Amino acid sequence: MRRQALILFAATWLLISASEATAKDRSDRHLLERVWNYASFADTLDNMPAVSYNYHLLTIDTEKRNFLMAFVPTMYDLARSKRRHFVGEFYDRADYDGDINISTKRLLAINTIPHSKRTMRTLRQYVTPTLYAQTIIENHLISPFNRHNKQFYNYKVQLFDNGTADITYTPTRDNTQLVSGTARIDTLSGRIIEAEIDGEYDHIRFRLFVNMNKEGIRSLFPNYCYATFRFSLLGNEVNAKLKSFFDLPHTMPEDSITIHPLRNIEKLRPQPLSEEEQSIEEDYFGPLLKVQQEGNDSTKKEDSVLENALDFFSDNMLNKIKKTFDNNRGGIQISPIFNPLFLRYSHSKGLIYKFDVKGVYYLNNNSFLSSRVKAGYSFKQKRLYVDIPLRYVFNHRKNGFIGLDFRSGDKVFDSKMLDDIVKLQKDTVNWDLQNIDFYRSIILNLHGGFDLSEKFSVDFGLQMANRGNSKTPKLFQSAIEGFYRSVSPTASITYRPIGWDGPSINLDYERSIKGLLNSNMNYERWEIDANYVHSFNRLRRCYMRFGTGFYTARESTRYFLSFSNFYENNIPNGWDDDWTGEFELLRGEWYNSSQFYIRSNFTYESPLLLISRIPLVGRFIEMERIYASALSVKALTPYTEIGYGVSTRFFSVAAFMANKKGKFNGFGCKFELELFRKW
Repeated sequence: MRRQALILFAATWLLISASEATAKDRSDRHLLERVWNYASFADTLDNMPAVSYNYHLLTIDTEKRNFLMAFVPTMYDLARSKRRHFVGEFYDRADYDGDINISTKRLLAINTIPHSKRTMRTLRQYVTPTLYAQTIIENHLISPFNRHNKQFYNYKVQLFDNGTADITYTPTRDNTQLVSGTARIDTLSGRIIEAEIDGEYDHIRFRLFVNMNKEGIRSLFPNYCYATFRFSLLGNEVNAKLKSFFDLPHTMPEDSITIHPLRNIEKLRPQPLSEEEQSIEEDYFGPLLKVQQEGNDSTKKEDSVLENALDFFSDNMLNKIKKTFDNNRGGIQISPIFNPLFLRYSHSKGLIYKFDVKGVYYLNNNSFLSSRVKAGYSFKQKRLYVDIPLRYVFNHRKNGFIGLDFRSGDKVFDSKMLDDIVKLQKDTVNWDLQNIDFYRSIILNLHGGFDLSEKFSVDFGLQMANRGNSKTPKLFQSAIEGFYRSVSPTASITYRPIGWDGPSINLDYERSIKGLLNSNMNYERWEIDANYVHSFNRLRRCYMRFGTGFYTARESTRYFLSFSNFYENNIPNGWDDDWTGEFELLRGEWYNSSQFYIRSNFTYESPLLLISRIPLVGRFIEMERIYASALSVKALTPYTEIGYGVSTRFFSVAAFMANKKGKFNGFGCKFELELFRKW
């Protein structure tokens, strides 16, 4: 009897425990559902000011440093300064549009960094997190508070009697795109009251505390953030703290803020500086703080000639340069001149050094002038490539522009030329490909475009292409000419069936007129190019491209007929710009050897795909890609390439394998340094 009672008691206890566990799991799941759904139910009409004024306080401590710190973008002045502790205060205006997009304007900046530099600018993005979106910070750090990301996190819920709960979240795998921490939740609505977020991304270990607003759509944004950062690399260790206060009352006209900056920043602070912070500012500015009441204060200190020379060296040789002029209407950005981060390697071109200069000048809110000088030098080919587009945008809203594009340095070859020479000189010539690989290309394109609607855009222009070399071997002069020039009116129309966020189809036409501006070529070219980028959740994207091109007219003795959408890109821009939609192992002569081509390219991108699952290694992987491309041209059908690539905080690398007519046709790789590219 006693035994039966014990069995009955144990069964009852197990049943009650299971019921309680089931009820708890259900309760936890319901709370998580409310958190995931909160953004869609937030009031989008109330409590959303058009303008917000914000204050940021940054402190930086350099614990350890050596000469290598000078090569870290924006940290040259920290490396050479005799000081180790720095303070910066910033006052901004944020403008919100109807789509909840935010544009920020810096109204006042006070800092003790030499030359008033904005160092470690990448930290700013951490204090404006979007917790409910798929990514917390711009396009990285997968958010645990978004439904689509739940498979990457483990959740633990603790309920309290005051109507709140704590959700502790930990990643299911060790990866730099995932975070951990705790969030205090309002159990009734699922609103995040405050949250702590820990993670490591792009050489920065961070801990972020966020206090969120309470009502309406503003509850999706923080009203206070406090973040700590630690940068540690190659013997350099830097600690930083950043406090940000949002939606502050604005008590001063914007045009008078910078008149007395030291005095005004004291009035704009939402809370006083600590004794240590005040001491750092007093030590740096010295007597300037004592004369604030006289109205002649300034945040600038006079530097010696040597200091100015060192500053010039750091800006021009080691760091990216950004300068504005004419009251911020114009700006220029120059890539570092001597910086190993602007080197890349590819199988066909070897080591490449890149240089990039961008400039813009705004005429008004809807028009501007822009220019760019993009150059690359291949040490393997001993060749300099230059691409210079100039633009006058007369209607930015409609993408209305007039442009002049210059491209030079391409060394071109046409296999049809080889065939013709073989027929004439077949018994006397060494037919190695390099014997006639001597033509250089210069292309000048004057064109303009306009968006007729969200579905249609047009572009019309005149293109001149000159391919020549005065050193044509005498042996070949009877078969080929010293130069080939085409002058071609061009036209293209782009159709977007469902608008800007969908696929696009482009029809491109070119007609070279013999005799026009000394043109000695006559041809007619048509191309169709369709592409689409589909974004999934969790930073996954699929790039798809399909195209075809053909000549409806072409003289039998004319060479170097190149396509607009099928050519060899000699000045690549990086992982995000040109590591998709290209043929990596295809030899250059195949691009203009046929009167037609049919191409297709497919790329799938995900931050958590294959290698990211491997312990220890996977924590460094930021993105992975799978490539598949196919091509059909005359004498090369089918040609296929498959590849796999990864991007880390240090570098991006991809490996490709080619197949020609069903047979293995080569293996190659691409490599590019990514170190501090996002800084």
